[in-house]
Amino acid sequence: MGLSSLYAVCLVGAVAAETPLSLADLLERYRGGGREEVVSEVAAWPRERVWKHVERVQGRVQGKQDLGGPLTLVVMLHTDAALLDRARRRAFGSDLQMEAARAFVRLVPADPVGASFARRWYLGVASYEQGLWDAGRARSLLEEARRRFPQDAELLVALGSVDEMEGSLPPPSPPPPAVARPGGILVRSYDASARDRREELMKAEESYRQALALEPGLGEARLRHARVLARLGEGAESLAELGRVLEGPVDERARYLAHLFAGHVLEEGGRPEEAVAAYRRAVEAAPRCQAGRLALAHALDGLRSQEGAALVLLQAITPDDAEGGRRDPWWTYPFGQADRVGSILDGLRREAGQ
Repeated sequence: MGLSSLYAVCLVGAVAAETPLSLADLLERYRGGGREEVVSEVAAWPRERVWKHVERVQGRVQGKQDLGGPLTLVVMLHTDAALLDRARRRAFGSDLQMEAARAFVRLVPADPVGASFARRWYLGVASYEQGLWDAGRARSLLEEARRRFPQDAELLVALGSVDEMEGSLPPPSPPPPAVARPGGILVRSYDASARDRREELMKAEESYRQALALEPGLGEARLRHARVLARLGEGAESLAELGRVLEGPVDERARYLAHLFAGHVLEEGGRPEEAVAAYRRAVEAAPRCQAGRLALAHALDGLRSQEGAALVLLQAITPDDAEGGRRDPWWTYPFGQADRVGSILDGLRREAGQ
């Protein structure tokens, strides 16, 4: 055997050794009992292999060839690989696998079943990114979803919540007096930052208003609209909107937050007695949540009701309330639907057949 023939045999053997399992095999393992193992394998693929895989799947879909399983299952396999990759890299790793999943979700048919899957995927993954405070990725996903589903009010609320999160960041500390000269660069930078935050809040307000025009009964849109109006200095409009929230069918979370937000507006507006009443209603709506008790203690302290403030504060930090504090909607509110990510993705996995 000549050198050229020997080289050819070795090359074929090496390629065969590196040939990945068929897509059908991957999906079968993912759907069966080897989910964690196959997700870990796929998450470890190098970039070149991922994109060759994407091209192969795209070609099969466009050629109407069998994938060995539903396309939605391919989407969820790479979504899970992306989540694993992020976890391994402390949540801020490569977006390679998520981009692959995103490329596949674009191929999901636009029929009612496919459209429902796709919009929930966008919502779930964007909410996951928002939960990591990655507004850029969340916004990119939601803007793409909006182009596909322009009349979807829930996606508008999700997009608005990302802008609201960005607009609600605490302001940067002012520069030291010795540096903060009139007209100095640092002063202008500080002003621009405040201006940028207001612009984000105005974008959020517009998204919530559009969502309510599409679906007036969407309570989450109205609650968030009220909150953003308050942050923009429109206290009277905010209180009116919160009143409309409480007039309709409302769950414990929304009732609690509506009273909590109303109390804040009233307290900021110099109406402390009414603020105390609103905070009391918030505590009644969610007795185990700490933020309501802390707000009530602060308002009572402002009225010089030291005994009442001390009592409420003591109740807020008792061990019985510690677990409730971790579930307090006040803490999860800034991150939109992030607390629903697990249930959304679990539903998509079941639907895809995993």
